[in-house]
Amino acid sequence: MWLTTASSRIFHSILGLFIKLLSVPLLLIVDLLFTLGNLLLPRKKHGQVSALQLQPLWPAFQAPSKGESRSPCVALNSLANHGIIARSGRGIGFPELQKAVQTTFNTSPTFARLVTKYAADMLGRDFKKDTLDLNDLCVHNGIEADGSWTSAYNRGAAAQETDVGARNINRARCRLAARSNPPCSGLG
Repeated sequence: MWLTTASSRIFHSILGLFIKLLSVPLLLIVDLLFTLGNLLLPRKKHGQVSALQLQPLWPAFQAPSKGESRSPCVALNSLANHGIIARSGRGIGFPELQKAVQTTFNTSPTFARLVTKYAADMLGRDFKKDTLDLNDLCVHNGIEADGSWTSAYNRGAAAQETDVGARNINRARCRLAARSNPPCSGLG
């Protein structure tokens, strides 16, 4: 009995590792096939390429309310602010996020899969079963880095702040002014 269980666990571990190692090359091969298909197949008529051409307007913008989750990624925040994904920015499934990225930004299926799979792997979550809150992506050196406006390194006194969606007009003015003038002391 224990030999069967041990063998099964070893087999599934090796299979999981094999799948992880091959996932990116397989995505690249699929993307190459899409590219070859685009070169060889007849061109589509105007209006038949993407759903975006049929529905060019996004839902209305709604600024995030207090307690809603936002990430260092402006594109994902836009999806939430426009209600394309949950406005709260919480409990978003990775497959749902993949579909939203692909259809909203008109990316290839492989690119949308790659970026959402990267996020799931970065967070140590299962792509098919788990969910994320947008602020989960605030992991240092995941998406944001020391040079990011949302980095604790750049937030000075506000380093303990977890709301990356909060506006800080003073910080923005200082960062923009520092391009041509001596730095100001109003960061934070």
